Amino acid sequence: KLEEIEHLGFATEGSRSLYNNLLAKSIALPRNLTTFAGYELRGEIGRGAMGVVYKAIQPGTKRDVALKIFSPVDDIARDPRALSECRQRFIQEAEITASFSHPTEHPNIIFIYHFDHYQGKPFYAMQYLAETLDKRLGGDEEELAKGAASGKTLPVSDSLNIIEQVCKGLKTVHEKGIVHRDIKPQNILFNDSGIVKIGDFGIAKRLEGISFTKSTGGFASAFYAAPDQESGFKDVDYRADIYSVSAVLYRMVTGRLPRGGFKPPHQINPEFPKEKSEAVMKGLSENPAERFTTITAFIQSLGLVSAGAAAEHKREKYKIAVEMVLSDGAITADEEKLLKKKRI
Repeated sequence: KLEEIEHLGFATEGSRSLYNNLLAKSIALPRNLTTFAGYELRGEIGRGAMGVVYKAIQPGTKRDVALKIFSPVDDIARDPRALSECRQRFIQEAEITASFSHPTEHPNIIFIYHFDHYQGKPFYAMQYLAETLDKRLGGDEEELAKGAASGKTLPVSDSLNIIEQVCKGLKTVHEKGIVHRDIKPQNILFNDSGIVKIGDFGIAKRLEGISFTKSTGGFASAFYAAPDQESGFKDVDYRADIYSVSAVLYRMVTGRLPRGGFKPPHQINPEFPKEKSEAVMKGLSENPAERFTTITAFIQSLGLVSAGAAAEHKREKYKIAVEMVLSDGAITADEEKLLKKKRI
């Protein structure tokens, strides 16, 4: 083994290169793969830094599923350390997603049916959902980012309904101490009844737990990621998700991306109310301290939370403030007053 050769001092660049090439080949999936772990594969859906997703038929139940198999890109597969970290991240992704499936399913988070290993590769089967918000919106994000074109918009009522469901899912995610970090139209899916499901926890972060480098787990979409997230993943918190949700809502109602010196959404789409526009702009603040501190506060400002939820929101805000203090994070003046009142 290469580790033993290196220990004896006999390793050469050639032996390391040969080992890394063999390692990459052992991890790669063949392009014409038709079955895997008893699943019948019906075609590739997508391919990312950590793995490949297939539409598949689950053995026994015969239902359609999306099967994600660990198969990192060559740059990661050829680096033993990066490969080990990527495998950890893939397993964490499955564990985080499954935590919202059991013991009860969350209606706005994608459901995992099965997680296992086959031929040394971790994999998991989840709900197969063909429709995404990205498909509903269409358009070329590269062109939108340049400001060269405006894309399709959705009716304001539909946009708010979608965002409300995304926020309900994120509220539960945040309550578990997890930041999604990759909210974008491609990761917002719909079932046959039109119910919104959040997917792809591939770069999600536990506020307390394993820390990964940026080199092994992919990157958030530059079109929807918060500025603080683009500069490094280490210190981001729930407010990064609030920025991304705001960016998605901005695109839905304006057909544009909030890049550069962007206008408030109500100035582009007069049907979008000014007070809701102000909430979106606060969510898109460059400075995290100027954004909403909780997802509930954001949807409350959009007028999507009933008065009966006010007490729950106060409890949530108090909990988040305490977590920020314990992690030596920045808090707002209102949160500082709240903590003093509670004598913390």
